[in-house]
Amino acid sequence: MPKTIKKRSIDILAEKELSWINKRFIYIKKSKLRTMYAIFVIAFIIGGTTAIIWSVVSERHSASEAAPLPVSCIDTDGSNIFYQGKTVNIFQYVYSYGYGYQRQSIVKYDACLSRTKLREYTCDGVFMETKVVGCVKGCREGACIR
Repeated sequence: MPKTIKKRSIDILAEKELSWINKRFIYIKKSKLRTMYAIFVIAFIIGGTTAIIWSVVSERHSASEAAPLPVSCIDTDGSNIFYQGKTVNIFQYVYSYGYGYQRQSIVKYDACLSRTKLREYTCDGVFMETKVVGCVKGCREGACIR
């Protein structure tokens, strides 16, 4: 004679209320619940550890690629169009792999764009700017002719 499993009242109620699903409910033993709980806990721990490691690695990676901010700007000719000058924009310390933290800078020289036009690099506070200036008597070697 087959052994009948005594149904819990919650199982009977669930069968009545959810019979339209056309699926049978499987009674899970306590040992299976413990196994599923253990798998869930292990997956949670692995996922949390992976998330922490990923955030540390990606933070370190993004910090090394962040755009540096300028801290000073120097114009050697003081925006004088009759002298060729160079403009230096110095940036904050930036981490370079293998070299550690170093200041980075950009150097631009005033240059003639045509016979009568000069590209003059100037400073506006700590930022480098570019102006195109017309030279009345002409432009030669990065300066307007006097």
